[in-house]
Amino acid sequence: MVRKHVRYWYTAIRYGFKSKIIYRMSAWISSISGLTTFLIQVMVWKALLGNGARFDTSLEQMVTYLVVTQVAVSFVQSFSGDTIARLIKTGDIAIYLVRPIRLKNHLFLDDFGKNLFSVFCLNLPVCLLLSFSWGFVLPKDSLTVSLTVLMLINGMVILFHYRYILGLISFWMLKNPFTSWGVQNAESIFSGKVLPIWLCPAWLATLTRFLPFRYFTYEPVALFVGKTRPDDAWKILLVQFLWMALFCILEHVLSTRAMRRLIVQGG
Repeated sequence: MVRKHVRYWYTAIRYGFKSKIIYRMSAWISSISGLTTFLIQVMVWKALLGNGARFDTSLEQMVTYLVVTQVAVSFVQSFSGDTIARLIKTGDIAIYLVRPIRLKNHLFLDDFGKNLFSVFCLNLPVCLLLSFSWGFVLPKDSLTVSLTVLMLINGMVILFHYRYILGLISFWMLKNPFTSWGVQNAESIFSGKVLPIWLCPAWLATLTRFLPFRYFTYEPVALFVGKTRPDDAWKILLVQFLWMALFCILEHVLSTRAMRRLIVQGG
């Protein structure tokens, strides 16, 4: 039984990975778009920071933050909410619900395969190549790297459940506003993707501590570049586990109610 599940997990991840290879032109466009965005960000920060450190941040730290954030975002991203909304709108959700594996597990493995492609084939090679032109700051010890990886895995789980929950709302709202482009931009702002939270006003930085967004990628990357002390990493991990527990409970409640609603509607 265990081997059967492992085989399915491997197959689902592999097909998620291969689904990104099929559309090669889309992959090339995504790579060029990411490269262009990275270059623009570096040029802007180079103009703001100059050759020295300003805002308690050096150019090498900012380049490292941009590189690691780009890779981290591509690793933790999830399309589950959009997929659920599309399946409900087309009616294909019924096909996935009768399959032997849960829809949630299928979407998670599919996201994971796609993310592996984005990391190793698109973002990581380009970002590492360009980072050597402006400098790259590595952590001083292996513990920081290990904690960063663990936080990123937690961030991927939190983000997936968050997007999955937003997708479940489509069972009640056919035009789901929570999977829109505008909402995702708001997530980018509060998660530190657009601007490092350590450069934000104090009131905004305090507000983000009560939201799940900064625990997607910002906290792992801040630890990696030295803006968060390793001693504080355990507190961040605890908060991440709390968000995971909360989202898992909320997802279970919404999934149960959604299935009842689907049955009442006649499938």
